[in-house]
Amino acid sequence: MQILSDIYYGNICPCEKDLVQGSEYQKTQQQPADLTEKLNEQLNEEQQIILDDIISCCSKLIILTGEENFTDGFKTRARVILQVYGK
Repeated sequence: MQILSDIYYGNICPCEKDLVQGSEYQKTQQQPADLTEKLNEQLNEEQQIILDDIISCCSKLIILTGEENFTDGFKTRARVILQVYGK
């Protein structure tokens, strides 16, 4: 059960992923920051606070969705393995 030990001791972190410079993912990841900066230049302080709150809520939803999808995927894979081995 080496993989379980590796997960337990933090040697494997499924949520971490190397960012490949110049990849479509990296370019897309940079866009919201660039657009937010451009928009912030046009907003007053109160509007900037509201925008920051919206971004924080969206970030939290993304994290919660990722966690839920990971958990659901793990459970589904576990059920498949159990069925394959006839338990």
